[in-house]
Amino acid sequence: MAGEVGSDAMSWQECVAAFASSPSWRASRNVLLPEREKSSSLSRFFAALQDCASPEARTDATLADVVDSALRSLHEVSQRHMPSAQMLAEGFAPASRQEMLVWLLQAFDVMHFSDNLLFDTSLLLDRYYASQPPPEEGVGGAQRKLLAAVCTALKTGSPVEQLQCPLRQVVTHLGRDQVPFDAVLVAELAMLRQLRFQVSTPTAKDFLEALTTRLGCDRVASACNSLADFLLQLTLMDASLFYRHPHAILAASALTLALFTTRAPTSSFTAVLEDLSLHCPDAVNHQGLLVQCIGALHFLWVRSVSNGPEQQPQYARVLVSKFARQSLHSASSVTPPPFPPTTVPPTVQSWTHQAAQDEFDEAISLLHQSVSSEEPRWATVLSERMRGLAESSWKVRWVLARHGWNGGRFRVPPDREQLIRDLTRSSRNRSERIGAGRLSTGHAISHGSGPRSPAATTISGSSGARSPARATMSASSGTRSPATTTMSGSSGGSNSSTDVQHSHGVQPQSRQQRPRRAASWCGQRSSGRAACVITRSPSGARGVRTIRTSSRSP
Repeated sequence: MAGEVGSDAMSWQECVAAFASSPSWRASRNVLLPEREKSSSLSRFFAALQDCASPEARTDATLADVVDSALRSLHEVSQRHMPSAQMLAEGFAPASRQEMLVWLLQAFDVMHFSDNLLFDTSLLLDRYYASQPPPEEGVGGAQRKLLAAVCTALKTGSPVEQLQCPLRQVVTHLGRDQVPFDAVLVAELAMLRQLRFQVSTPTAKDFLEALTTRLGCDRVASACNSLADFLLQLTLMDASLFYRHPHAILAASALTLALFTTRAPTSSFTAVLEDLSLHCPDAVNHQGLLVQCIGALHFLWVRSVSNGPEQQPQYARVLVSKFARQSLHSASSVTPPPFPPTTVPPTVQSWTHQAAQDEFDEAISLLHQSVSSEEPRWATVLSERMRGLAESSWKVRWVLARHGWNGGRFRVPPDREQLIRDLTRSSRNRSERIGAGRLSTGHAISHGSGPRSPAATTISGSSGARSPARATMSASSGTRSPATTTMSGSSGGSNSSTDVQHSHGVQPQSRQQRPRRAASWCGQRSSGRAACVITRSPSGARGVRTIRTSSRSP
């Protein structure tokens, strides 16, 4: 089955097309037919491409009939051949694995190999060492196995026309002309036998490409995809995390965290959930698995980039340097959110909390990076990095406008130190207002029950007057002292004073007075005019505020 699915370095569309032409899919097509009666959103997305002018788009449209069942099969094959993290730790020392990943990352970057080959080679080596192979023979056995995995990945995943040199020359160059090519072929044959020649299993990168199909190709989506790719490659350094969850869940977690960080719309999260259900429809509680994996990934992200370059693991340091390029949208320079999302899609409270925490912090971080860099065109670069944040937050845009921001860029180079101080001051004032609001809310809640001090409330309207009506109430939740309430409505005339004593189970007269009090309040609201509320405390101090009433009684 693995050989029928396709290779990791191919695009995921090619993997689906290869699977659709296999005998196993044709044999199972009749079984899957009832499930395909209701096509998925991804299937309809491909079906809509059949009328496009682009030949490539029309070719992708042929996947509409097979994409649902093919993605499910990709997930099943991936799960069947996924190595155990515990067996991998026993067969491959973590320090040696980290050294291998660093070499692959640096060598493939120099050779301009695709990231698919990185995932393909690392998965081959992890599966091989997790299968408890026999001990290496002779000196340099691990190096021969490493080059053998690269050789297999290049054969099965990379088109021949993309190689700048013959395969023998490429492998010899990677070995610095110190490892004979024949020795690499012998090691490759031993590795293939150990893996029973099942070497074309889907990787997490394949699932990430499939999940980003419906997210668009504009600049914002490309920046989000680069961040998701950075997060997914970061998980390679933690074998326990990388193989703890299904690779479809892991790829969806990296993409969801990138969407959350870039404040993507809710429709993007919905699309990810819909397409994820195609990969693993039998999984229970997709959102719970996703949130759990996102939390672990967020912790790894913060732990890997929060420390200085001297304290970072070598793999993380090399990966951060790679994704700091402009061609990858400087994905590694994005500041992690303070907290991961607790629901997918994120709730309004999550967005509010997220925005309140980091919209100013992100702008300040970008300015600090600009100050520490030595770019000659720093104003243009800073404008490009600030544009998305300024468009999504009017508060940041208001501060930037005082420093020459207009039309999505700085018209004049700003004073970065002064801009940092202004953003810091705005962030501090906002935090103080939020804290004061929470304090006042908690103070009001704490006084919601129990004894209350006497208060005299006078409500005066614009016309007419009503005589005072005194009411003393005793509730079960606490004791309220007598309060004098004087109401003046909009209708003319005066009413005589009435003293009503309210308590539970006493004086039938109180029941007769309740409709009259309700009617007087309705009359006050029906005026639709602003009223003035004067509250008198026992000490005699007064506080005046305006109440605007817009509702009217019938």
